[in-house]
Amino acid sequence: MNKSHFPKKAIFAIYLLIMVVLPLVTNLKLLAGNCLNATDFGIFEQAFFEISSGPSFNPYLTIRNLSFFNDHFLPITIPVAYLVRLFNYYPSSLIIIEWLFFISLFPFAFHYTRKNHSSSEQLVAFYMIIFSKGLLTGLEFPVHPAFWSGIGWFLLIKSIKKDETLMIVLSSIFLCLFRESFPFGIITLGIYYLLFKKFNRAGILISIGSIWIGFVQVIRPKIFGEVYNYGGEFLSSLVNSPFSFLLQSAQNFEYAVPFKILYPFIIPLYFVYKKNHSRYSPLWATAFLLVPHFLLHFLANKFHFQYGTTFVAPLLALIIFEGGIKDLIKKPIPLFLTLILFFASSSSVYTKMVKTTLFNSSKKCVLTEEKLNLTKKLVDLTREIKPSEKIISTAGVIPRIMRPGMQIYQFVKYSKPQPSYQYILLEKNNSGDIHPLSNENVIEIEKRCHKHALHVLMENEYFYYAKGEFPLECIRGK
Repeated sequence: MNKSHFPKKAIFAIYLLIMVVLPLVTNLKLLAGNCLNATDFGIFEQAFFEISSGPSFNPYLTIRNLSFFNDHFLPITIPVAYLVRLFNYYPSSLIIIEWLFFISLFPFAFHYTRKNHSSSEQLVAFYMIIFSKGLLTGLEFPVHPAFWSGIGWFLLIKSIKKDETLMIVLSSIFLCLFRESFPFGIITLGIYYLLFKKFNRAGILISIGSIWIGFVQVIRPKIFGEVYNYGGEFLSSLVNSPFSFLLQSAQNFEYAVPFKILYPFIIPLYFVYKKNHSRYSPLWATAFLLVPHFLLHFLANKFHFQYGTTFVAPLLALIIFEGGIKDLIKKPIPLFLTLILFFASSSSVYTKMVKTTLFNSSKKCVLTEEKLNLTKKLVDLTREIKPSEKIISTAGVIPRIMRPGMQIYQFVKYSKPQPSYQYILLEKNNSGDIHPLSNENVIEIEKRCHKHALHVLMENEYFYYAKGEFPLECIRGK
């Protein structure tokens, strides 16, 4: 390494380290300020708590009104749940674990570039990971196994690069643990190998994908009972009116969303293509792998938040493992443009993080010292709730007060209405992320339910927390 470049590289590395830590600090602060909605954070939080503390791997979730594996089939959540238990069920543990999945991508880049290339390539690889908007928007919306799948994608692309059947098979199975739709990509990857007469490999991959889909769609309902069918609505429309549905999908699709996530990859992918564009290559294998995901997300119109990882993680892995960065850094202008594009795509996300962390600014909640202290006192008060008692709450504070065995319900959203509740907790003046309620809704609920309160345990400009016997009529209104 050129010693004259060391200070510049060291400064650049420190800058990247700050950018890596910033999402963790931001999300911990948002959690403390009740800025993370119970949908979906509270749903997964309750699942982790109940899986690791209760007798069933498929617990009923009061936040979702479904047993967990009747909602999603995500086996990776079982070991993660026991990691949460090791953290003594602190809500912040979910934020830390999600961040650890994010930084798990760096050892791949470090090991591969150290073994084959230079420190400059390591820094560029780290930079691309850190400034990938598809990953950052996933971090903005915790907690989701689809976001965690980055490590699965990296393992699979690395196995494809090495062209090792056993590792491709094992990596494919591992990837399926993170999301129900991933087996479709495993099937198309098998078809890719079938085209090149890799019959054993193709047969195993197609079988894995088909068996997994068959279990999720056919066998799972027979084991667990009725499941929530996320793709049923658009699949029914596609079957009944294919042309009109596809036309409507094309008209309604938000093309800007995938473009904003993917445009920084154009230049480095060109270098990958230029280096090896033969038909039998990791580039084309990855293309086959991603085709069904592009189609599924096009039909569902979902490329943002946690869904971006499905696309940017395999592309990042492909660029790193195929040596695209090695060729890119030899061309100063394309390299400079690539770095600018990655920065430009993610700058708005980091701007929000800086505002939250340094200036206590958030559109979702209030982040004053007074409110944070009152929230801590509120969390202590909720420890008095017995397992037999029910509490209904607005969505922002639910992740803070959640604990194993708690019968906690969310206003309006998925929770099943109960005849009555023994506790009510409201976040006032938009002090937390109370979506889908408005502050006007909160005021009305407080007026209707206050007369049913036996004890008002906390009342200030941020919270209304009371104990009593609150009937469904005061929760819903007439």
